[in-house]
Parts: sequence; C-alpha cells; structure tokens
Amino acid sequence: MAVFTHYMILILLLISIADGRILSLDSSDDRLISDGISQPDSSSSVATTANLSTCRHQYGFLPCAENAAGYIFLIVVYQVLLIVGDKLIARGSHVFLFVTGPRIGGIIFRILRALPSMTFMIISGVLGDKSNAQSQVSAVVGIYAGITVFSLTVQWFMTMLSASKSPRKEEDEQEHGFLSKLKFRNLIENGVDVDDNTCRTAKIMLLSLIPYVVLQFVYAFDTSSGKRIITLIALVVSSLSLLSYFAYQIHDPWMQKRSLDYSKFDSVERGLMQHVEQLGKLVNEDGTPNTVLIRSFFDKEDKDDDQCIAVDELEKMVRKVFEAGKADVSQNDAMNNVLNRLDRNRDTRITEDEFVDGFTQMILEAKTPSPSDDFNPKEMIQKASELLKEKNENNSSDIDKIMAKVLKQAEGQLMKSEALITENGEPNIERIKCLFREFDTDESGSLTATELKQLIGKVKFGTDKMKHKDVIKEMFKCFDQDGNEEIDEKEFMKGVQNYIDKAMKVVGASQKTRALEEFEKIVWNEQDYGIDAVLKSLLQVLLGIVMLTFLAGPLMGAILELSNAMNFPSFVVSFVVVPLAMNGRVALTALLPSARQRKSSLTFSEIYGGVIMNNLAGLTTLLAIVYAKELTWDFSAEVLTIMMVCAIVGTHAFLRKTYHLWTCIPVLLLYPLSLGLFYFCQVFLSWN
Repeated sequence: MAVFTHYMILILLLISIADGRILSLDSSDDRLISDGISQPDSSSSVATTANLSTCRHQYGFLPCAENAAGYIFLIVVYQVLLIVGDKLIARGSHVFLFVTGPRIGGIIFRILRALPSMTFMIISGVLGDKSNAQSQVSAVVGIYAGITVFSLTVQWFMTMLSASKSPRKEEDEQEHGFLSKLKFRNLIENGVDVDDNTCRTAKIMLLSLIPYVVLQFVYAFDTSSGKRIITLIALVVSSLSLLSYFAYQIHDPWMQKRSLDYSKFDSVERGLMQHVEQLGKLVNEDGTPNTVLIRSFFDKEDKDDDQCIAVDELEKMVRKVFEAGKADVSQNDAMNNVLNRLDRNRDTRITEDEFVDGFTQMILEAKTPSPSDDFNPKEMIQKASELLKEKNENNSSDIDKIMAKVLKQAEGQLMKSEALITENGEPNIERIKCLFREFDTDESGSLTATELKQLIGKVKFGTDKMKHKDVIKEMFKCFDQDGNEEIDEKEFMKGVQNYIDKAMKVVGASQKTRALEEFEKIVWNEQDYGIDAVLKSLLQVLLGIVMLTFLAGPLMGAILELSNAMNFPSFVVSFVVVPLAMNGRVALTALLPSARQRKSSLTFSEIYGGVIMNNLAGLTTLLAIVYAKELTWDFSAEVLTIMMVCAIVGTHAFLRKTYHLWTCIPVLLLYPLSLGLFYFCQVFLSWN
C-alpha cells in the first residue's frame, strides 16, 4: 500500500502542473463599454469566449488542455492512473483465485483480468450521445486490438527468448546472455517444449475466433436492417461462446488450475529451500549462499554415495517437501521444475556441482526484490494460503507457532537464570540440555506423549485454541526422526537448535538474546494476516474498478483530441502507445532471472488464456454496445488484424509441442506487419 500511496502523491503533483482554467460567467461587468467614439471589438470578444469554451473539465475538476502537448500530458497522467488501477485488480484477483479455487474462482479471475479493456468499451460506448460513442468505441477497439496483437507477438517473443533451452550445455548461454540465443546455430537448435494442455489452450483460442467469422457476414448486406440482424446474430454467438467457455471451465477446470499453478509455481523452490534450511542457514552472515550447507544436504540426499542424485532420489526429496506442506503444485510439476532447475546437462542425474550451482542461483533470485513492487506472487500466495487452512488442520506454520510459544515459556519461566541463546547468537547447549531434563519428568532419557502433554498444558496459545493432540502430533513430526514415538535428547537438541537458528534468521543479528521473544511476536502476528489480506484484496479490486470506470472516458477523449490536433489517425495512439504502456512491463518481466525458470507451458497458457477472454468477453461487450446504441459496425481493420495474428500464432501453437527459437523472429515481425495492415486498411481502403 505504501507503493500505491507514493503513486498517488506523484500523480497528484503531476496533475497540479497541468494547464487549466476556470471559465468565468458572462456577467455584465465583463461586457465592453463604448466611449462613444470607438466601437467595441465584438469579434475579439466572441473569439475569446469561443477559445475559452474549448477547454472543458471532465467531471468538473479534472485538468483540461487545448493543444497537442497538453493532450499528451493528460494521456500520460490518465494512463498512469489506469495502470495503477489495473495493478490493484491484478493483486486482488490472484488472491480470489487462490481462495475460491480453480472453478468459480478461475472465472472470477479471468473476468477481473479482462476488466480493463471491457471497462474501456462500456464507459466509452454507453456514456455520451451516439456520435461521440461511435468515435470513442472506435478508439477503444483499437486499444483492444493492440493489446491482443502485443500479447501474441512482443510478449510471446520475450517469453520464447527467455524460456528457450539448448540441447547442449548452457555455459555459452550464461556467459553471453540472451543475445547468444540469436546466433544462427542457436536459432535452429534451441527451443521450448510445451505440454498437451498448452496445445489445448491454443485450440480454444482458435475456436474463439468463430464469432469474428460470423460477424464478417455483415458486409453481405447493404441495408442497415440487414447489418443489424447480422450484428445481433454475432452477439448471440459470442455470448453463447462465452457462457460455454465458462461452463467448460466449471466442468473441467484444468485451465484455471494452470492459472493457479502459474501464480504459485515459485512455492516449489521456496519449499525446497525451506526443507534444506532444516540443516542450518542457507545464507551466511555476509549475505552469500552457504555452499557448505548445500553440499552437506547433497551428501544427505545422495543415499548411494555415487556423487549424483538420481531421479528416484530426487523423487524422495520432493516427496519430503510435499509431506511438510511446503509446495502448492502437483508433485509431477514440482519434479519437472526441480529437475529442469538443477540438471543442467539434461542427463537426468544431478551432480554435486550442478546441485550447488542451482541452489545458489535460487538463493540469489530469492534475495533479489521483485522488479515491480506492486505485486509479488510469492508473498501474496504465502499470505493467502493461511486463510485456506482450517484451524483444526495442521499446516507448515503450526510448528513454528508451537515452538515459539514453548521456547519462550521455557526461557521465561523454567530457565530464568540464563537464556537459550548466548551473547554471540549461538544456541546455549548446556541450557538446552537442562531444558530437556526439565521436560523429562520420569528421567527415562526420552520425552513421551504424556510428558509433552504436561508441558503443553502450561503453555498459553492465546486466542488460537490448538488441540493438545494436534500440538503433540506436530512436535513428534518435527522432532521424532526415527519414528519410535519418543524424542530422545539428541533429537531434542537438534530440533531446538534448528528453531533457534530459524529465529535468529527471521529476527536478525541485532537482537540476539531476545530472538525467541521477537520470533514469537512475528509468528503469532502472522496468523491474523490472512483475513486482512482478503479484505485488502477486496478493497484493491473495488478501488481498481472505480479508477477504471472513472478514467476510461477522459482517456478516450484525450486520445481523440490528440489525433485531431496532430492530424494523424487515432489508431496510432490507441493501437500502439496505450497497449505498450499497459503490457510493456509484463513483457520485460519475462526476461528477468526470476521468470526464466518458471515452467514455459504455464506462461504460454497464460498468454493464450488472456487472448481468449479478450476475444470472447471483449467482443461480446463491444457487440452489445453497438447493437444497443444502434451504432455502425465500422471496425473491419481491427477484426482483420486480430484474426490474422490469432490464426497464425494459434495454429502454430496448436500443431506443435516444440517451439523452435527461430519462430520467435517471424512472430515478432507480425507486430509491425499488423500495424502496417491496420494502417493500409484504414487509410488507403478507408475501412474506418
């Protein structure tokens, strides 16, 4: 929210710079009075009044302009505000997708993500008279077409360039970066493998073009009534297609599950790192990855001591991550992700060097902040997941809460003479042993369930009413390494030391002796954050909708005024500038290190899924406005451009499971080609 506040302050400062004026009333004091000799210049007065009337404030207070520079400034300001609104909707929609599940939640997610372009159409078409609606809807359709073309060309190109892999080793790629991929040899050999579901999504994208095909029959009629009938038929077909698409997702929500996987796929790597951290800190005090710990974990997982982790050993390691509840995707996808991440030479065997290099890269990427402060999928999903867990269900954070309370209680009451953490931040071994002896009431050398129950009875868990049997189960799961339902001194020492190390890492080195107390505060404050996250996401969605609804009309008006002032077609702004501003950040994010290892099939599926919603929901909204306002269907250039790009990219994506890197070049060239086609149809053929 702090980032949003900064956005608003900056935008308010920018708006204050805009050149505007308050129109004065035509009172009698303003009239020119003749001196009896000279005649008042009435033409000048009329001209001034006319000039003043050209600057109209939207909603009575938004800034206005009367020249090209002023219109550009207004477009920039409105666009920034609309991007903020779109980001707010994006934040909230991802939380709703995770909370409500892939069926209904997936539909809500898709609608919210398509809401910006739909809002442009609704506001521009419904508000205002018929003549203004025709021109404004035309500009909005240009934005809608530009977003679709941009997603399937530039964004597709960026994703392809980032995700492509070579069958050879990747040393050259790491040394020279993305430019090395554009060498002729790499263009032929490199590529991206996608799964069957990605091909299915591309097939649905092709089917979403059917309403466009029906709509082309409008040109078979010369009368307005005939055109209106075809428009109505196309509206019915488009509406039925949209409803069928929703029903299909409810019946078989595989596509929405992929959207959910796309949002939370990073949890696999996060869970794997948390699993390794059971042995100690992954990051040294100086901020560098702890390669000694990583190598020791490799030795631990290398059961047959052959200096390699085979597929069966990797499966056991991933299974442990799932048993601990630290990953949110399917186990097969997690296996593929970890294998692609660590197995650099693709021989299905992970050497020690590959393991260390892969983990080091994961740690460095986890430490690097997101390029966009407005939305962090890792943080958002992690917080929202707490809401999904019922209070009687044991999740991965329960043991943190339990141990935080137990150790704080022990340190505050049982061990009053000395803390469990020394002055230099190390576990106090002697005091931990004394703590074990305090708990071992029968002096058997191990802790039983009865002794743990007596211990837990003294601990106050606050408003979170944890059942004693659940607490005991969690403690045994964490401490009882050999599974004999008893915790011996060695197991107890190891478990307590791990949590002390974890507390030190969370709290920081500045509060060593008070680390357990501070860790307890942090852990127990997190339990109430789930509801806050949902309420916050709801407010974000509502605020985003209000911003889009409120500013869509002024933006369209500024675009039309700019095109008139500079005497060039409005589609240049609507087709190129606005979509680039809205989707450019998403395309550039594909080149960042944190996005390179995300499963490419999920990324391409997200692109195709967004185009499907644009084709179905966007066209349905547009046709409803055209039919209701009795507008003229005059968007042939936009439709032809959309159909051409969707047909070419969709056919390629449907027929092939391997995208060769060289294909990204003709796909990228489709962007200027579509712009040229758009310009040719509008200017030379006078279609619009």
